[in-house]
Amino acid sequence: MCDKIKAMFETYSQSSSIHKDPTLRSLNIKMGESILADKIIDILKELKYKEIRYNNIYNEIFTKKAGYEVTIHLLASSGGSTTIEVSVFAPEHRGKTRKALRFLLNRFKEEFKSYISHE
Repeated sequence: MCDKIKAMFETYSQSSSIHKDPTLRSLNIKMGESILADKIIDILKELKYKEIRYNNIYNEIFTKKAGYEVTIHLLASSGGSTTIEVSVFAPEHRGKTRKALRFLLNRFKEEFKSYISHE
């Protein structure tokens, strides 16, 4: 019950590999960071995200759409795979960041389903 009340007032949500909700867990993809970043940028363009910026030094993608600010971190994992961690910030959309996060993670999961590794 407390989680539901907390979610109603959230302005920031983040994926995690140990999240209680399995739909909000980070994804491990069997692909290098730069190739994965290019594919994610293409997906974001399809979804009409604005101002997509990629920092290739830290492997981070920053973008925004309709008051939502999204940061995607690409972290090198074991065995040549990459972990996708997503965070969503939206001060005007209180209580809706989890839904936006869940949507993005689900879209990435669909796009990369043949490359997902279960570590």
